[in-house]
Amino acid sequence: MTATTDQATATTDQATAATPTGRSTAMASGGPARWPAWMTVEEATTPAADGVLAIGDDWAGFGGAFGGLLVAAAARSMASVVPSTRRLRSIHVDFQGAVQTGSLAMAPEVTREGRSVSFTRVAADQGGRTRVAATAVFGDASEGLDYAPVGRDAMPVVPPPSMCEPMVTRGTPALQTIEYRPARDPLPFARSDRAELHVWTRILGDDAPVDAARALMLLDAPAPGLYATLERPVPIPSIEFTAHLLPALDANTSSFALARMRTLAAGDGYCIDDCELWNEAGNLLATSRQLRRVIT
Repeated sequence: MTATTDQATATTDQATAATPTGRSTAMASGGPARWPAWMTVEEATTPAADGVLAIGDDWAGFGGAFGGLLVAAAARSMASVVPSTRRLRSIHVDFQGAVQTGSLAMAPEVTREGRSVSFTRVAADQGGRTRVAATAVFGDASEGLDYAPVGRDAMPVVPPPSMCEPMVTRGTPALQTIEYRPARDPLPFARSDRAELHVWTRILGDDAPVDAARALMLLDAPAPGLYATLERPVPIPSIEFTAHLLPALDANTSSFALARMRTLAAGDGYCIDDCELWNEAGNLLATSRQLRRVIT
């Protein structure tokens, strides 16, 4: 999501949708999916052979296309120019302008190719301007040391998604492609002293396990952690996004992921949000950090 005037104004819709004002029995039982039946996640995030990504109206977000979709598409674009054995390890994205639905031209290139690691970049243009600029690191798997988070860094203790009721989401079409099941307090606009949110997320109508593309979309799906401390919505659009993808994605079998979104600090009209994604088995799948504008 990009820090434009239109998007900042439209963030009120995000706040409204994030407020748990109702529950949906249909969604809790699988319910009607908002995801367009004619399109898969792979199709929605994969540019055509000429590098053009077609963004349908279903992905209209807050003043522009859903940022998570753009990140996932940038990753797929760059993956097309590296060996297929190399997995996405990290991606950095600058949102330089709002991307509207329609055509987005992507031009990926390899900036350095090593024996086991590839460095890439892509510029995504629309209307004669670069709207999204991204870099990524792809690397082969190799023997190394293993470590899983423990203690306070481990997965938060929350009920499984089957025991958490889904929110009713309103607002933009893109917001309605994601299912949100709050897993613990605080909730948005609770005036909490903790700027963090815990929510089970998944893409509606998509039963595939969370992989790299889906993880990038879900990392950008929750509301900012700062919303837990507020009593009313303010625009907090993203302008920069960095994510790291972990090996547990390869063996993941769950379509749900627990997102823990935390605002680390806020000041001077900006805030920093960290997000972690965990699967139901307690494995850390991916992490992200976003720089956001806070417009009051």
